[in-house]
Amino acid sequence: MMRKHFTITIRGNLQGKGYKLRTMIFASKYRIKGSVAEDRNRIIIEAEGEENNLEAFFNSVIDIHKEIGNHEFKVEKVASSLTYFDDFRIL
Repeated sequence: MMRKHFTITIRGNLQGKGYKLRTMIFASKYRIKGSVAEDRNRIIIEAEGEENNLEAFFNSVIDIHKEIGNHEFKVEKVASSLTYFDDFRIL
Protein backbone atom coordinates (compact mmCIF):
# COMPACT_ATOMS: atom_id res chain seq x y z
CA MET A 1 0.00 0.00 0.00
CA MET A 2 1.06 3.54 -0.66
CA ARG A 3 1.15 6.19 2.05
CA LYS A 4 -0.31 9.58 1.06
CA HIS A 5 -0.95 13.00 2.57
CA PHE A 6 -3.98 15.19 1.95
CA THR A 7 -4.82 18.65 3.18
CA ILE A 8 -8.61 18.84 3.55
CA THR A 9 -10.27 22.23 4.01
CA ILE A 10 -13.95 22.34 4.94
CA ARG A 11 -15.82 25.63 5.00
CA GLY A 12 -19.19 26.05 6.67
CA ASN A 13 -20.93 26.37 10.03
CA LEU A 14 -18.88 23.98 12.17
CA GLN A 15 -18.48 25.66 15.56
CA GLY A 16 -19.95 23.97 18.61
CA LYS A 17 -20.80 20.75 16.78
CA GLY A 18 -18.03 18.44 18.07
CA TYR A 19 -16.51 18.28 14.62
CA LYS A 20 -12.84 18.23 15.66
CA LEU A 21 -13.40 15.49 18.24
CA ARG A 22 -15.33 13.34 15.77
CA THR A 23 -12.58 13.85 13.20
CA MET A 24 -10.02 12.63 15.74
CA ILE A 25 -12.14 9.54 16.48
CA PHE A 26 -12.28 8.68 12.76
CA ALA A 27 -8.54 9.28 12.46
CA SER A 28 -7.96 6.67 15.17
CA LYS A 29 -10.39 4.23 13.53
CA TYR A 30 -8.64 4.46 10.13
CA ARG A 31 -5.08 4.79 11.47
CA ILE A 32 -4.64 8.32 10.11
CA LYS A 33 -1.86 10.58 11.38
CA GLY A 34 -1.96 14.39 11.25
CA SER A 35 -4.08 17.13 12.76
CA VAL A 36 -7.37 19.02 12.72
CA ALA A 37 -7.58 22.75 13.42
CA GLU A 38 -10.24 25.44 13.27
CA ASP A 39 -9.57 28.77 11.57
CA ARG A 40 -12.49 31.23 11.32
CA ASN A 41 -15.24 29.51 9.29
CA ARG A 42 -13.17 26.55 8.21
CA ILE A 43 -11.64 23.35 9.47
CA ILE A 44 -8.21 22.34 8.17
CA ILE A 45 -7.29 18.66 8.34
CA GLU A 46 -3.80 17.34 7.62
CA ALA A 47 -4.16 13.61 7.06
CA GLU A 48 -1.59 10.91 6.26
CA GLY A 49 -2.14 7.22 5.88
CA GLU A 50 -2.62 4.33 3.51
CA GLU A 51 -4.63 5.32 0.46
CA ASN A 52 -7.69 3.14 1.19
CA ASN A 53 -7.77 4.29 4.85
CA LEU A 54 -7.51 7.93 3.77
CA GLU A 55 -10.48 7.55 1.44
CA ALA A 56 -12.60 5.91 4.18
CA PHE A 57 -11.53 8.66 6.62
CA PHE A 58 -12.42 11.38 4.10
CA ASN A 59 -15.88 9.89 3.48
CA SER A 60 -16.51 9.59 7.23
CA VAL A 61 -15.49 13.21 7.81
CA ILE A 62 -17.93 14.34 5.10
CA ASP A 63 -20.70 12.19 6.62
CA ILE A 64 -20.41 14.20 9.85
CA HIS A 65 -22.11 17.05 7.99
CA LYS A 66 -25.15 14.90 7.28
CA GLU A 67 -25.38 13.98 10.96
CA ILE A 68 -25.22 17.59 12.19
CA GLY A 69 -27.53 18.87 9.47
CA ASN A 70 -24.96 21.14 7.85
CA HIS A 71 -25.86 20.98 4.17
CA GLU A 72 -24.10 24.18 3.12
CA PHE A 73 -20.40 23.41 3.12
CA LYS A 74 -17.51 23.33 0.68
CA VAL A 75 -14.71 20.76 0.69
CA GLU A 76 -11.28 21.01 -0.88
CA LYS A 77 -8.95 17.98 -0.84
CA VAL A 78 -5.39 18.55 -2.08
CA ALA A 79 -2.54 16.04 -2.26
CA SER A 80 0.47 17.26 -0.28
CA SER A 81 4.01 16.13 0.50
CA LEU A 82 4.39 13.54 3.26
CA THR A 83 5.15 15.02 6.69
CA TYR A 84 5.36 11.72 8.63
CA PHE A 85 3.23 12.73 11.60
CA ASP A 86 3.60 10.61 14.76
CA ASP A 87 -0.09 10.80 15.78
CA PHE A 88 -3.31 12.73 15.19
CA ARG A 89 -3.94 15.90 17.19
CA ILE A 90 -6.53 18.58 17.68
CA LEU A 91 -4.77 21.93 17.36
